[in-house]
Amino acid sequence: MGRGRIIPSTSWDGLWYGVAQWFGITEQEDLDSVLPNGQNFGCDLFTDSDLYTTGNNTLNGCGGPSMDTSFGLQVPEPRYLTGEEQKSICKLAVAATSSSLAGDDGGSSDVRCLILDQEITAVSRRRRMQATNYDVTGTATLFFLTHRLILK
Repeated sequence: MGRGRIIPSTSWDGLWYGVAQWFGITEQEDLDSVLPNGQNFGCDLFTDSDLYTTGNNTLNGCGGPSMDTSFGLQVPEPRYLTGEEQKSICKLAVAATSSSLAGDDGGSSDVRCLILDQEITAVSRRRRMQATNYDVTGTATLFFLTHRLILK
């Protein structure tokens, strides 16, 4: 970026996801417990097969088509969404598409989500006494595993 500043292009969780798999943590629920922000990075994570020649795990929900959906949320101060808020929006987006996906669980275990392009705009108020709120809008991108995407 200039003057010796480096802006990372990959999350720290991206590397540790593969390391955790290599140590034997392979169930998604366990990976979510070890790396609670791992679900916030979509398919931008390394698996143990990306990092090690002896690795054999893949990233559920990646390798197939993707779908973008817009979202909007109102917050009291100008800020980007927290990791927990991003996870909530992703859960809603996956739930909204689950009726179109095959499988008993709607294929939700084979779907990954990433929040992109957050924009913050002030909401104009007519009354001066009310506090200003801010709209946070963006895109939730859902990634699907190829063999699970079967439209009903």
